[in-house]
Amino acid sequence: MQLIKKKLKYFEKTVKLIDIAGRIDTKLKEEEAQGIIKVINNYSNALDLLDDYDYNRISKPKGSKVIRK
Repeated sequence: MQLIKKKLKYFEKTVKLIDIAGRIDTKLKEEEAQGIIKVINNYSNALDLLDDYDYNRISKPKGSKVIRK
């Protein structure tokens, strides 16, 4: 069941990316296109992080002990 949800999530992201790509002006400069792709990628990564948080898949980070005097 978990695998199906994950595949569905990636399918939904793909559909969103196709929709965004279809609305992009074809006369974009290379720098603008790269900027748009970077924003989409960051947005996708943020959605992954939120999804992992929602399903308690984020482990507690290992840090150093606080030494107080």
